[in-house]
Amino acid sequence: MLTEEQIVDVWEGRISAEVRSLYFGDLASLYTTQKQWITGASFFLSSGAAALLIAKLPVWIPIALSVIVALMTAYAVAVNLDSKIRTMAKLHFAWSQIGNDYKRLWNHTYADEAEA
Repeated sequence: MLTEEQIVDVWEGRISAEVRSLYFGDLASLYTTQKQWITGASFFLSSGAAALLIAKLPVWIPIALSVIVALMTAYAVAVNLDSKIRTMAKLHFAWSQIGNDYKRLWNHTYADEAEA
């Protein structure tokens, strides 16, 4: 049986683990969205369809779009978005597991007290 202080610690640990799990899940989602936009824009702007569309525009526009694609790709490589996504997903999973462990401990504690 847990003391009142231990019960408070378990409850706070459970809430804290859930908050961290949600935080890292949101970060993984954000990085995934960034990666998808960068990849999509890079594919579109480097495609023949985009070249055909911008061929009739002033000369500086294709150059500017090329620079934008290069900068977006460099950003994705420099900040290593794939690695960040993997790390955030692992942290989300780990904190979710910790939260589940706290939940089991919480439920087990009160199940034992109900029987007593």
